[in-house]
Amino acid sequence: MIKINKKDQNIFVYHNQEPIGFIHYFTNVFHKNNLYLEFHLMEYKLEDSQELFKEIEHSFSMPLQVMLYEDEVEIIRFLMYAGFELKRKCYEYVVGKKDVKKKVFSNGSLEMITYLESDYKFCVENLYNKYKENHKAISPLTATVEEFSKDLPKEVVIQKDKKKINHFAFIEKNEIAYIGSFDNGQMEEFLFSVIETLFKTHDTIEFEVDYNDKEMNLLKDCFHSQKSISYDTFIKSYKK
Repeated sequence: MIKINKKDQNIFVYHNQEPIGFIHYFTNVFHKNNLYLEFHLMEYKLEDSQELFKEIEHSFSMPLQVMLYEDEVEIIRFLMYAGFELKRKCYEYVVGKKDVKKKVFSNGSLEMITYLESDYKFCVENLYNKYKENHKAISPLTATVEEFSKDLPKEVVIQKDKKKINHFAFIEKNEIAYIGSFDNGQMEEFLFSVIETLFKTHDTIEFEVDYNDKEMNLLKDCFHSQKSISYDTFIKSYKK
């Protein structure tokens, strides 16, 4: 028999009155609809999973979200047995100059802007709408555009055509954090120009790729195949 006890944002779990660890829980200002869980249990018996999550659902009455690396197979099996669904895969990359597919770049017409400029606000608003759409079926975005913008890099590389922004990339040191485009068919020149610019001052470039993010997948395709373990999101819907 599984019992739980909540204290200080931890769910202490007992099996036949014996403690078997705890689950840390929290919420995210960007995604307030879901309850996030982090596992610190000593055992993950499949026969206990449904009873455990039924207790947690009864206590919180909201969808449950867990984020794990794909090699954490014991916990993943435990979740899937209880009815969790895999909703998102994210890959982390660190690449060097030798990994670039194309060796001759075109500088295009790149421009670096900061959060003090009006074009920065335009990029933030468009990224916000893109992020909201991409996460709608996973964990809906609940933050305002102002809250969303606080954690963004303060610099953006843009490419304009007759004062109209065609592409943009939020940059922080050697990381390409986010990309947006109004013409995916013409992104290659922009992406290779950004890559060349970053490699002038950094030995490596870092970025994350969500499976459903078209622009970041185009960035990944600028490099030779890289092996990367995925960081996966699992959701258990709440049914009243």
